Amino acid sequence: MEFELLVGGQRNPHPITRYPSDPSFCYEWTRNGRKKKYRRFACKACRAKRDKGEDIKVPELKADLEKDIWLSIRPHCPHSCSPKLIKSAKDVNDEEAVAGDNVMEVDKVLTKSNK
Repeated sequence: MEFELLVGGQRNPHPITRYPSDPSFCYEWTRNGRKKKYRRFACKACRAKRDKGEDIKVPELKADLEKDIWLSIRPHCPHSCSPKLIKSAKDVNDEEAVAGDNVMEVDKVLTKSNK
């Protein structure tokens, strides 16, 4: 899987991926579930829409921490939200980008930023 992951949000750090067809836009992700072997990330805006009562599926990215691989190359369903301007995502810093192919590095950055 090839994507750039940025860490944004001062109070609640979370992963951000650039919108594939226009890098000035992005999707924000939040951890979804707590398992030692696997990590799941749900689209933050789609999850908020579902939590407000909309009957939608929430796109997720899944990773296997033990094998250091992404189990899903793309989200399992389309986004119900619109991508947002990356400038509007709080505290995004290009220097905090990590390669999305390296699951353990992504998890390490997010774990470190959540402490």
